[in-house]
Amino acid sequence: MAIDTIAVFHAFAGPVCAWGCAEGVVTTLSRMQYGVIDCGRPPVKRVNLDSLKRADLVILCGPEHFWPLIEQEYEAEWNRLSMPKVAWYTESAYRDDRTFDFRGLKGIADVHYYPAIQDAEEFGGNWLPFGADIEMFHPKPVANACAAGFIGNLYPKRLEYVQSLTCPLTHIRPGQHPHVRRSFELLAEAYCCTDIFVNLPAYSRLLVTKVTEVMACGTMLITPAIDHPSGLKNMAQFENGRHVVYYDPARPAELGELVNHYLLHPEPREAIASAGCNEVRRGHSLETRLQAIISDVEFGKAASSPFVVAEGAISRRARNQPVAEKRYRLKTAWDSFAYYDGDAGIIGHARPDVAPHNFCLTVNNLRASLTSVGPNNSGGAQLRYEHPSQEWFEPGSTQGIVRQRERRNMPDCDLEFVGTDQVLIRHRNNYLSADPDGIIRNDRNWALDHEIFHLVEFD
Repeated sequence: MAIDTIAVFHAFAGPVCAWGCAEGVVTTLSRMQYGVIDCGRPPVKRVNLDSLKRADLVILCGPEHFWPLIEQEYEAEWNRLSMPKVAWYTESAYRDDRTFDFRGLKGIADVHYYPAIQDAEEFGGNWLPFGADIEMFHPKPVANACAAGFIGNLYPKRLEYVQSLTCPLTHIRPGQHPHVRRSFELLAEAYCCTDIFVNLPAYSRLLVTKVTEVMACGTMLITPAIDHPSGLKNMAQFENGRHVVYYDPARPAELGELVNHYLLHPEPREAIASAGCNEVRRGHSLETRLQAIISDVEFGKAASSPFVVAEGAISRRARNQPVAEKRYRLKTAWDSFAYYDGDAGIIGHARPDVAPHNFCLTVNNLRASLTSVGPNNSGGAQLRYEHPSQEWFEPGSTQGIVRQRERRNMPDCDLEFVGTDQVLIRHRNNYLSADPDGIIRNDRNWALDHEIFHLVEFD
């Protein structure tokens, strides 16, 4: 199914609700050129059923905080809504101060996304950590206000911790504004005004939203290792000492040592800040997270599911290598070139002197889109493969029907490099393959020689 209009229910961003779990989702989807129905949450904001039925997808952001209000507003009609409904939670089920009954919320949506990996495992959902809105959170030219600082409420756990520290930390207090967007712009400026940003221990057992927000702002982050065994795997998102620095919250002296070390050594501090910023922009943005949800719904399977590489062909996962945004022709293992046949609804491949110059791969870092090319190399439409069903099919037997997408040109392919200009292209959870009959199909989850393409700059 194709998603064009998305209804978003959310709490309202503010001191206790992050931008990326609320209005930031709405603005990011709009920026991605989806139609958005901003539902907020009742009774503060009410969207009637007729308006809601226009949506192709409903996203509930943080429903553990307001689901009873949704249930009261729509009653039995909620379960009669025909479009897919997904829940993306904003808490870990078990916190130091309370628990959330995620098991009791299983019936509110068709698919469930948890920001803590241990909850995805326990409750049978998908792990989807927080992402940063990189239009809101990015490096800003602001005056330096302190060497090391933190932002946040000093509830008892944190207050006790701060009082035990041996290093001075500035409590940064961002400016507030009547307009919520401007308040978060001021928050982003505050993230940028310190040499080192320190996250204090939290009640939850996950990487909080500040992690990706601070990193996206280009500020070095020192953040606590999750202090419960169940949540340790969440930290694997970022490499300690390269993208971020984790400290042991049980050893307050260690935090002081780390802060003092990096204040005295600006080069490694700036290297970590830069690497962290680049890593968030590469794969941990809010747009990336939302695209994962949309792809799951459109393609009917988890975007994070493992892909098998055929034994004896490529012995390990292809290494990733960023590519600047650019258009490329695809040269196959047959020394032929890919082209688009709109009448037949296929992407084919033919000899260089025969293949029309009307198709390219539009690459943006490690993501890409299949794109037709108009007259005089003008921009064309984004293309995507249509699979007749979710049933298993014999590789090489499908027709490989390709349709044009309307309105937008969002990357929906993942690139896996096997050489400087050689790639595997994953689209709709399968690899593209140049088959001997001249058709490029998208019907296998393993990679052999026919699945390797050479990138040739578009003339």
